Amino acid sequence: MSSSEFGKREVDYDKNIREKDGVNHSEDLFRQLPDHILPLIISFLTLKEAAITCAISKRWWSMWPHIPSMNFERSLHGDGSGYKKWVNQVLNSQRGSTSNIDQFSIDFKLDSSSADDIDRWLGFAFARRVRKLELFLNENEQAGIWIDDHSEFYTFPKDLYQHLKTPAGLLSIKCLSSLSLRWVNVTGGILCHFLSCCPSLEQLVVDSSNLLVSIKVVRPSPLRLKHLDILRCPNFVSVELCVPNLVHFGYDGGEMKMRIGNTPFLSHVFISEWTRQSHGSVLFQLISGCFSHLETLELHFFLTNMVFPRKAELTNLKQLKVRSFHTNGSLLGLDSLMKGAPLLEKLTVEFVTLARDPRQKRKPDTGGATHHYPSLKMVEMYGFTGGEIEFELALFLFEKAIKLEKIVVDLYSPSLTRRPTRSTEQSLNPNTREHISELREEVPPGVEFIEIMLPDE
Repeated sequence: MSSSEFGKREVDYDKNIREKDGVNHSEDLFRQLPDHILPLIISFLTLKEAAITCAISKRWWSMWPHIPSMNFERSLHGDGSGYKKWVNQVLNSQRGSTSNIDQFSIDFKLDSSSADDIDRWLGFAFARRVRKLELFLNENEQAGIWIDDHSEFYTFPKDLYQHLKTPAGLLSIKCLSSLSLRWVNVTGGILCHFLSCCPSLEQLVVDSSNLLVSIKVVRPSPLRLKHLDILRCPNFVSVELCVPNLVHFGYDGGEMKMRIGNTPFLSHVFISEWTRQSHGSVLFQLISGCFSHLETLELHFFLTNMVFPRKAELTNLKQLKVRSFHTNGSLLGLDSLMKGAPLLEKLTVEFVTLARDPRQKRKPDTGGATHHYPSLKMVEMYGFTGGEIEFELALFLFEKAIKLEKIVVDLYSPSLTRRPTRSTEQSLNPNTREHISELREEVPPGVEFIEIMLPDE
C-alpha cells in the first residue's frame, strides 16, 4: 500500500514544523526507540494507524511487515475498485514476510466478479498462517436479511480447497482459531475440512451460503469448537458434531436435523425458524437435549403455526428473548418455557405485526394454573401497538411475575429499518396511545412502568 498516500492528510501538521526549523522532529523521536520495541508498538496499531506512522518515519517503513492484524474496513473506501486496489497494495508491501498474522478481515460488498482478487487474498492469509479469518462480502444494512439470489455470490475456490488438503496446506491452517464466511458460497465438505483439520478452531460462522447442505464430522476426538453460527443457508438440512466445549449455538433457517452431542458448557442459543411450516422443530430438538445449563435463549418465529414444547427443563435460564411475527394467535405458549426456568430474570419480546390488529385487549386464559415466575423482575416489549396478542401477554405476566419490578414499553421494533416518529405513529395503529394508557392502568402496584417516547422527527 502507498502509505504516504494513505496518511498524507494526517501528517500535514508535521510538515509545517519541518518547514520552520528544517528538523524532522517525529523522525528524531522514532530514532530514539530501541529496535526490539518497534515491532511491539506496531502490533497495537490498526492498519490505518500503521500506514500513517510509516508515512512520517522512514525507519518504521521496515516495520510494515510486522503488522499482526489486517482489518480492511469498508468505511475507508467508497467503491469496489478503490477498495480492491487498497488491499492489493497492502499485500504487495508484505512480500517476503513470513510471520504469522493474527487477523485478516475483508469487509466490503464484493461478488463473483472479484473472485480473482479474493482468491489471492485468501491465499495470502493462509500462507501467513492466519488465526482469525473473516469475509463479510455485503452491505452492513443487509446483515440479518434473507437473500434469495445467490448466483452472484463469491464461491470459495476449489483449487484453494485442494491445496489446503496437502501437507503444506494443512500446516497453513494449523493456527486457525476463528473462521467467518458471510455471503460466501461454501460447501459442507470444505467446512468439515476446516473443522477436522484445524485443531485450534473455536469459532465458525457461515452466513448465506447456497451450497451448504449439511455439516457432519465424525472422529474419535471431540472438536474444540466453542461458537457455531449457521445462518440463512436455504438448503441446509442437518448438522452432526461432537462439540463438548460449545458455548454458543446460533441457527437461522428452516427445519433441520441436529445432533451436537453432550454440551455441558452451552449457555447461549439463538434460533430463528423462518418458514411458516417449521412449528418450532429445532427448538424441540434443543429442549429434548435437556440443556438445563442455558443462560440466554433467543427465539424468532412465526407465531401462527408455532407449537411450543409442553415441558422444558431450563433450570439455569436467566434471559429469554423472543421476536414474534404474527397476524393472530397467542404468545401464552411461552409459559411452557418460562415455568421450566425458575431463575428467569428478564423477558424481552419484540412484536412484529404482519397485519394491523384493531382489537383492544383479551383477558388471558390461564386454565386454572397456579404456578408463578419467581425470579422474573424485568419485562421489555418492543413494537408494542396494543393488539390483543400483546395485551394478553402483558396481563398474563402481571399475574404470574410475582416479583416484577419494571416493564418497558417501546413502539419501536428493532427489526424495522428506521425508528418511527410521532408523525408516523398513527400509521402503526391509530389507537396505540389509548392502548398504552389502558395498559398502564393494569400495572400492579410497585411495578415501574416505562414508556420509551418517540422522537418528534
